[in-house]
Amino acid sequence: MTHPSFLPTISAFWIKYTTTSSPIQLVTQKLKCLKAILKNWNRDTFRNIYVEMEEASEALNTIQTESTLYGDSNDRLLAEIDYTVHLNAVLHQHQIRSTQRNRL
Repeated sequence: MTHPSFLPTISAFWIKYTTTSSPIQLVTQKLKCLKAILKNWNRDTFRNIYVEMEEASEALNTIQTESTLYGDSNDRLLAEIDYTVHLNAVLHQHQIRSTQRNRL
């Protein structure tokens, strides 16, 4: 529930989904449909975490190699900070997902 796109995904679906059924039937139908939406969201979002981890790690390694070969520059230092922050965020999301998965 900490992923930035989780709540917007649910909100967008919940607001758009309407039917002429009774209130309890509406909630039941929304929950059934939401299950499919969340399955797809989970697959799309977290399958990409592995790709993002690899790309951020490779980019960070490239920047660090360039700094070693050519010396530090402001652009390289800023890029290294950006990729480090991004990689840490992705690793944090991966850790949360792993922890939540182990609870099941």
